[in-house]
Amino acid sequence: MTAQKREKEKQPRIRRGLKRELPPEGTLLKARFKREEYKAEVVRVSLEPSRRAIRFKGREYKTMTEAAKAITGNNVNGWRFWKPID
Repeated sequence: MTAQKREKEKQPRIRRGLKRELPPEGTLLKARFKREEYKAEVVRVSLEPSRRAIRFKGREYKTMTEAAKAITGNNVNGWRFWKPID
């Protein structure tokens, strides 16, 4: 195996060029599901200051999808489900 191949394997894979990280800390999010509106906030994870989470109803979720699933009970695309509040 060449050095170039080894270096390429070390790099994280990103699907379709999308960077999958949460919005900046403090971002407010909203969603509508079954005629109800839900709100959440992007917060810093207390044990790991460089990491963020979605806080919804007092619980922290690692991804937007996990937070959306807590509402719907089904797997949904969290990036489509949540919208930033302007």
